[in-house]
Amino acid sequence: MGLALPIVRLLIDQHRARPFGSSVLTLGVQDIGATAGEVESLLAGQVVEEPRPSLAPRDALSAELFFKALRFEEYQSLDLFGSEGASIIHDLSQPIPHALRGRFDLVIDGGTIEHIFDIAAALRGIVSLLKVGGTAFHVSPVSGWENHGFYSINPKLFERFYRCNGFDIDGAWLVHLSKTGSLRSGRCEAIRDFDAPLQADSLREYTLLVMAARKREEAPAIASPVDTHQSTGGGGAVRLRDDLLFWQQEEEFRRVCDEGEVLCGPGPRDRYYVIKEYLRSLGRLDGDTAECGIYRGLGSWLIRYYAQQLPRHGDYRHHLFDSFEGVSPPTASDAPAPGVRPWHAGDMAWGVEDVKRTLSRWSDLEFYRGWIPACFEAARDARFAFVHIDVDLYEPTREALAFFHPRVIPGGIIVLDDDGFLTCPGARKAVEEFAAASGERFVRLPTGQAVLVKART
Repeated sequence: MGLALPIVRLLIDQHRARPFGSSVLTLGVQDIGATAGEVESLLAGQVVEEPRPSLAPRDALSAELFFKALRFEEYQSLDLFGSEGASIIHDLSQPIPHALRGRFDLVIDGGTIEHIFDIAAALRGIVSLLKVGGTAFHVSPVSGWENHGFYSINPKLFERFYRCNGFDIDGAWLVHLSKTGSLRSGRCEAIRDFDAPLQADSLREYTLLVMAARKREEAPAIASPVDTHQSTGGGGAVRLRDDLLFWQQEEEFRRVCDEGEVLCGPGPRDRYYVIKEYLRSLGRLDGDTAECGIYRGLGSWLIRYYAQQLPRHGDYRHHLFDSFEGVSPPTASDAPAPGVRPWHAGDMAWGVEDVKRTLSRWSDLEFYRGWIPACFEAARDARFAFVHIDVDLYEPTREALAFFHPRVIPGGIIVLDDDGFLTCPGARKAVEEFAAASGERFVRLPTGQAVLVKART
């Protein structure tokens, strides 16, 4: 088993965006299809182009050194047998020993569970191994791997299983590797619709499913997913589907998200739909728009796209505030409950020049690079009709509300991204303190967002 270079690239991209933590477990002993120099370049955000077709064993990075380069403090491997040097011997068809439950920040299935007859038990085991806030990272065969294992995996298996067991999907891709070329280069395709038919050439390509699923909470019991794509139940009775929502089928929104995600990576579409709907509810923009906490720019992509559909004043600007160095050091107010992954200074860092390239189609953008609240000074005279705040922590959330609220026009809207998440207790504290002091009322949504429509008088 091994992680080919395209898989290494996806894993590092996820780690750069949101560091996994300090402990990693691989299912099986993994080979790493990358050199130390390539890993160093990928960690720095540099492009690795035209890699050499193959690696000599002396050039390939060992799993231990690879995870050390990613700043993991603990690396373990689990296997049914000990012949390849696994540090933990365990049959994933059996329950996870108590000493291993909730122990790891990252569990990597680099091509294991398709070889386990009781695949459901293996998935339950992965959930047990992970801490709250930890990530399951799967690399599984989809097409072109005839007789490779017991199963080829459909994307919706993982998506259904993890969503109904307290996980969020951080990313999902199909990786296509040529059967006649090098396995060190491949074509990556983000998955938009988990129910859509797969496009794969099994004669010419090996196709892998790669998925990152993050454990949001500890489910009281492991639930079994239902394949709700089926329209009829037993005896011909109609089965009602609860996964068909009008917003998910809205063609323009899907197209805009697809285009933005190609440049920015995947994002939480339910939350972006809320942003879009509240923005459009204004009817016209009698002030500017702003986003505080930019990351890769997908939120501003959506805001700026839908702002162009509204009547607005002639000197309209969209304002973007961020350090572009990740989150600031958390304070005591940001300490989450036991078992919930804390924030670390530098999480979610992304380069300002990369964001400018992503949003380069629009010329009416104002970038304010710096830490909150210092970055606000240059925009003190602006007036806003719509503001999106996504800064995760107590102090920047408090300062952002203090800055924007008096500058939001009556009837204008503030959407705050982080109020409802166990990982962001500081953001909720800031919202509650601001509401108590101002008399304003936030509406809390099941997406984790909080929305304030500023009083008109």
